[in-house]
Amino acid sequence: MSLLLAAVAAFELQLPIMCGPTENLLAGLRERYQEQMIFMSPSKNEIGNDLTHSFWMNPDTQTWSFIVTNKQKEQTCIIASGDKFQLFPPQGTST
Repeated sequence: MSLLLAAVAAFELQLPIMCGPTENLLAGLRERYQEQMIFMSPSKNEIGNDLTHSFWMNPDTQTWSFIVTNKQKEQTCIIASGDKFQLFPPQGTST
């Protein structure tokens, strides 16, 4: 993989993402899509605000959303979302 990274120049890309008040966006994930959070990881942005990255999904409808929440601003952005996911067991576990 390091050879691939050395051969390809990285660049920044602005994606169209939807942002809004955390309470409203989380309610939409829960009520409209019946998604539940299955992964969460904290971080900080460049000015020190607390961020929470989380992955939400509905196993019945196969919808999913990857979001980031800025706690200080009470703002959440949907980074990506979709449907028809496929789950893979972690390596080294039996099925």
